[in-house]
Order: sequence, then structure tokens, then C-alpha cells
Amino acid sequence: MSPDPVERPTPSLPWRGAFRAWAVGFVLFSVWALWAGEDTNWDLQNYHEYGPYALLQGCLALDVGPAGIQGYFNPLPYLPLHLLRQALPPPAVAVAQAAMQALTVAAAWLLAGALGARDLAVRSAAVLAGTAGAMAISEIGTSFADLALSAPLLLGLLVLIRAWQGNPRLFLPAGLLVGAAVGLKLTNAIFIPALAAAALLPWRGAGAGATLAAAWRIAAGGTAGILLTGGAWAAYLWATLGNPVFPAMNGVFRSPSANPDSFADLRFVPQGLGQALLYPWWIATGAHPTAEFPSDDPRLLLALPLSLLVLAAALLARRRPAPVEEARLRAMLFLLVGTAAWLLGFAIHRYAIVPDLLAGMLLVILPAAWVPGRMRRLVALSVAVLLLAATRAPDWGHRPWAEARPLTPPPSLRSPAAVLVTAYPMGIWAPALPPESRLLAMTDTGLATGGPLRARIQAGLRAPPGGRLLTLGPDLPMEESTRATMADYGVVPTGPCERTSGAAGTPVIVCGATLAPGRRLAAPDLTVGTAVDFTAAGAGWTYLVARPLPATPGWTPAGPEGTRAEDGVRMVLRAEGSAPRLLAFDFSASGGAPARIGVSVDGRPAADWVLPSSGDAVRELCLPAAEGDGVRHLTFQGGAFVLRRMALRAAGPAGCAS
Repeated sequence: MSPDPVERPTPSLPWRGAFRAWAVGFVLFSVWALWAGEDTNWDLQNYHEYGPYALLQGCLALDVGPAGIQGYFNPLPYLPLHLLRQALPPPAVAVAQAAMQALTVAAAWLLAGALGARDLAVRSAAVLAGTAGAMAISEIGTSFADLALSAPLLLGLLVLIRAWQGNPRLFLPAGLLVGAAVGLKLTNAIFIPALAAAALLPWRGAGAGATLAAAWRIAAGGTAGILLTGGAWAAYLWATLGNPVFPAMNGVFRSPSANPDSFADLRFVPQGLGQALLYPWWIATGAHPTAEFPSDDPRLLLALPLSLLVLAAALLARRRPAPVEEARLRAMLFLLVGTAAWLLGFAIHRYAIVPDLLAGMLLVILPAAWVPGRMRRLVALSVAVLLLAATRAPDWGHRPWAEARPLTPPPSLRSPAAVLVTAYPMGIWAPALPPESRLLAMTDTGLATGGPLRARIQAGLRAPPGGRLLTLGPDLPMEESTRATMADYGVVPTGPCERTSGAAGTPVIVCGATLAPGRRLAAPDLTVGTAVDFTAAGAGWTYLVARPLPATPGWTPAGPEGTRAEDGVRMVLRAEGSAPRLLAFDFSASGGAPARIGVSVDGRPAADWVLPSSGDAVRELCLPAAEGDGVRHLTFQGGAFVLRRMALRAAGPAGCAS
């Protein structure tokens, strides 16, 4: 398994070749980004745009969780993209992003040379096989930072290899490069043990002293890199929220502003060793156990066992490997340990671009090194072509450039207000709102359970900018957990509502809200003479509590004809004043048959109605004099019906009997 004699490491880094590789990568990446269309991925709509905007505008100390827990990630990786989005049209932003991401192509070119790919064709095939993995392709031209941050990680491995080839001063910058990537994005921490394993590989006859010197230099460089790119952000989080990685690891740091949880995303982590061993096969065959969208990538399936076999053979050989062979062994160990740490940590495939890159490069370089002469090029190109043919990249969200347009807030959002975020992703709206507006999350994410964040929400509700409260969320039924959170703060959704298009063309709804201190539940106030519209054009959906009864909670959506109820509906409302009131409902039966509806008020039977099989029917319900805060619980059970409107009117001097 010795490398061909012509494959020797070069004494200096070929920067000219790296620039050419970047230029080729930039052209190819730009073409792909322009072909794919405008990036509309979920994270861009949530925190990629919000984080740097909040950093520059000083919103971090005023808003609360409008981008969820991700809004507290280090915003520096997304700052260049935010600035580009403010200055350039969308296609130019995609091209500029491709230019930054193409730095990874240059890093892969340099690393391929260190791994023995000296022939131009072999080296090009290795770089192509590495950088054309499913996840790398999927991120081209998008706001994701993983592809661009692969460059310092690959360079860290490259510098480590050079350090062991006779320049021990490079151990510190090797750690610095990997540490810098970790400081920018904490998910890159999986490559700390990978770098350590590659550094401490017991070859080249290094004594304990040399190994110890390498270890402390790498550790010092890594620590400096983390502090350089992430230290200021960690210090800010610690000073303001009591957790330097807020809200992650809050079970350790116990910030009062979040639940004492880890806040780790464990959706894709394998359940046991057996499942972990199957992951490479599933990733290669389209089962996508590590991503939300379908993809195929055989790189890990082929490279992991190959690397294990080569490493085992090298250990059993009991000989000192040649410099290039040793470089490959260190890269293989980096791949194996990095992949293992990734699977144990979170197994989100976008975070494994570097293992994919290394796997693709090794699958080309190793076979090419084992065949003689001109066969080397044929083998390298054949492997690269086969890998490309077997690769299918996921799509995180794009739309045609013709549909690309800036967000246009409806009239209610164009003036300062406290904007209550009811669901994600909504963070991308921040730059479109007046600078005085505040974004306060009403979602059940484990944030703002106490401490400064909860106090900040309470202060924003008591004295909202412009004296107005608005809810902002997707035009979908509101989650029960959001209702509960709003109730906890005493926020009452009242309407009116406006609809507009979101960042991906999806409908967004903005509704008025009021604050009712001391309220047991977030029940809307009904005023005499005001009708509530339950069609899709109105705000009636904000009044519905649960469907069906009695078990499964969920919000009943409104349609053009009204709000349809199949098995039952609960409402929570508050009638104006304490005197008896009459509540009139505009119904129609659903399903072409008469509907019998039993109505209860606060758990006591109040009415038994029969709706005709066709046409509208108006029914009135007596609401006796209320006690306490006036919140009433209404339950409708029976046949299927459509609710169109309701209106409150005075009961008259004789009460409900009039």
C-alpha cells in the first residue's frame, strides 16, 4: 500500500494552484447557485438574517427569542451575508456567497496535494469527488455556514500534517484554525477530538516529549481560536444571561432565562450501536436518517470501512510509513473520529460536510496511489464520476429569481409596536420593521421562563412601542402551547388581522392583541355590537380553543365559508361587563344533514340546538352574569357544522328572558 515514488509532499504550499482551484470552484458554484434560484431555507427565515441584524442594530438587549434558541447562536458567520443582502440584488448575493464557499475548494486542493495527489488529473478528481458531496452541493449559494467553515477545518488538518513533516511550529496554527471554526459555530466542536486523534497518531518515531509538545501547542492554538471568534459572544451571553453558550448546556449553567435543559437537537442521533452502523448505508441509499429532505451520498459508506482496513493494515505492518502514507493515515483517523463524534453528538448531516469531503477525496486518492502509471488517472476519474452519479443533493428551499422580492410589511407593521412572534420562522421580518419595534416570542421553547428575558417581555407588554401589541406568525391555526404562553402573560388576541406574503411566499398573518392583566386565560374580550368573523377573512380563528373533544388538542382552521367543526369546539371568551348578555351565532350545518348541537357554559348545559340541513341558522345563547374576571368556557358538541359569525348584545332589563 505504499504510495507511488513520484508522490512526495512538496516543501511549500502551492498557493497559485489553490487560487486556480478557488477560481474554478467559484465559477462552478456560481453557476449552480444561479440555476438553483433564490435561497429560502428555513434557517435563513429564522435566525441567519435576524442574528447579524440584531447585533448591528442593538436589538439583542431588547428583543426576546424571535428566532427561537438559534437566535442566540454566534451571529458572526452570517454577518457577511446580511451585509450583502442589504447592498446587492438576490442573484448577486448568491454569487458572492458562492465566492466565499469556494474557499473550501481551494483548501481541499491544498489538502489533496499533502495526501499525495500530485498528478493534476488525480488531484482535480479528488477535489471534485470531495466537494461534490450531497450536503456540500445543497449549501452552495445558501445562507448555511457549514460549507464555508469547512475551509479552516480542512486547513487545520493540512497544517497539522505539515507540522509532523518537520515544522513543529505549525501545531499552534493547526489548533488555531480548528478552534476558530468552533468559535464561529459550536457544532464544529466534533472536530476537536478528530484533530487530537490525528495529531497523536503514534508514528514517525515521535517520543513522548514531542507528542506532549504537539498536544499543548494544538490545545493552546485551539483555545486561542475559540476565544478569537467566539469569546466576545460567549462573554456577552454570560454577562447578560448567565450562560456563555445560552441556552445550550443550561442544565450546567442554570441561567434563569431558560429551562435547565441541554437544548440539544437529538432528532437524528442513532439509537444504539447497531443503528449507528446502519447509518452510512441508509445515507447512501436515500433513507436520509440525518436530514429532513431526501438525499443520497455513498461517500461515508465506502470510505469508513476502507479507512479502517488501511489503518489496521498499517498498524499490523509494524513499520514506519512514508511521509505521504502517514499523512493519509492521519486524514483517515480524522475522518473516523470526526464521524463518530458527529453521530454521537447530533447526526445532522449538514454538520458533516468535512467528513464527506475527506471521504470523497480518500476514495479517489487511495485507489489511484495503488495502481501504476497512467492507470492512475483513469482510476481517479472513474471513481469521481461514479461518486457523482450516485449522489443526490437535498433542497432546503428555493424559488425562481422572478419571484424574488423584498418583504413588504402590511400597514399595521409599518409603525412601531411590540410584535409578538407566535411561531417560527419569523426572524427575517426584523429588518423590515421600524427600528423602534420590539420582537417578543410567545412560543413554548423553554426560553424566558424567568430571569432577564421574562422581565424583558413583561416590560415590553406593559409599555409597547407605539402603544400597540401585534401578533406575527404563519397564517395557520395557532399552536395550543402558544395559546398557553400568551395566557401566561395575559395577552388577548383580538384582531383585526392582515395577511401578507412571507419570505418564501408563504402566507403570514398579523393580528391586533391587548393585555389583560390578571386574566386566568388569554380569552378575547367581546364588546356589545361588535361581530366576530370566523371566515378566513376575519380574526375568528383566534377564539377557537380545541378540536375534537374531549382529547386531542388543536386549533380549528378557518376557511372562506367559515370555521368547520366536526366533533366539537371549545371557546374561551370574556363578555363585556358583568351583566347578563346574549351571544348570537350564525351557523350552517355541514355534510348535507341536520345537525344537533349541545352547548355548555362553564361546564353546565345551556342550550340544545338543531340546525337545518341547508341554509344559515342564527341561534342565541344566554350568558348569565359573570363572576370574577368574566372568562367563560363554551363547549359545542354534536353534529358537524360551520360557524360563520358571532356577536354580543345586551340582554335587556329582564335579562336573558327578554
